[in-house]
Amino acid sequence: MSNTYLFEQDDLNTATGNTTPFALAFCVRGNDWAERGELDRAIADYDAAISIDPLFTEALVNRGVVWARKGELDRAIADYDAALRFSPRDAKAIRNRSLALEQQSNPNRDTKRNN
Repeated sequence: MSNTYLFEQDDLNTATGNTTPFALAFCVRGNDWAERGELDRAIADYDAAISIDPLFTEALVNRGVVWARKGELDRAIADYDAALRFSPRDAKAIRNRSLALEQQSNPNRDTKRNN
């Protein structure tokens, strides 16, 4: 795993403080946490992004990916479905929803293809 990130963690922590709650900053930090394997922290940041902007499909899809990585396929599918309600042609949501449904019907299938 690379130690090069789009933003330094401290910069993102500052940007997402109570004085400047930007949904995108939470989503970017969630992506960083997910890349580092800190899945619960990633989910918390995606939750924050979605609470600021409930129509933020990227945060919904990315949280779905993390839920799938944790084996929480029902939650992943719910996030993909929500993203598709707002953005019905979102290719990542369509693809990952299909993979999660396939994984549910065949539990021995690897979910690492979700991304």
